[in-house]
Amino acid sequence: QIYSGPAVDARTSMFDSQESDMACFEFIYPISFILPDGSEITINDDGGWDEIDIWYEENKDSDEEPEIIYPFDVIFDDNEIKTINNEEDLKGLEDYCG
Repeated sequence: QIYSGPAVDARTSMFDSQESDMACFEFIYPISFILPDGSEITINDDGGWDEIDIWYEENKDSDEEPEIIYPFDVIFDDNEIKTINNEEDLKGLEDYCG
């Protein structure tokens, strides 16, 4: 999949790939998002993604979307840790796993 949307779309596809049998990395929590109203959601474990999903359900008509806060870390299958510093790194992570 080619990255063409907001960071959370990449997050969704990465999280879906993580759920599959071919997971190539895990998030190192916490990971935070800034919401359009300026508030923040911090995800502390795999179950925390529900908060982002709820925001989307409640804000279907919003022109703005949550933005991931950089940097955050991931750990690969071989225990290598990589810091994701920006959108380019995020796209590279998705390409690597894709």
